Amino acid sequence: MYHKFDGLISNRIPLFRKLHLRFFATANILYGKLSQKNVNLIPLVHSDGTPYAYDENLQPVPSFHGLGKDPYVEIGYGVSNILRFIRVDFIHRLTYLQGGAAPFGVRVSTQFEL
Repeated sequence: MYHKFDGLISNRIPLFRKLHLRFFATANILYGKLSQKNVNLIPLVHSDGTPYAYDENLQPVPSFHGLGKDPYVEIGYGVSNILRFIRVDFIHRLTYLQGGAAPFGVRVSTQFEL
């Protein structure tokens, strides 16, 4: 989901109105599973022959896996139209935080709209 506020917030702040900045909000949900047929296609080693990771039996394990029972959920907000083409997203990850995954991230990107 992607929602543009179309000036609802930025038109009430004089500097933001003058710079034509636009606020937006996003929400992403991913749910699904990975079939065994596709799991078999996952390479267990890098192109140079070194394994991605080892399990408790010292066997190489795939670099990714299916989602399981819980969906992946993230929400975000940001500002676009910075210098007419730069966009900054602030993203909060709500699920799958185990294993050292960062719960918050900032993404700067370019965006052209007609």
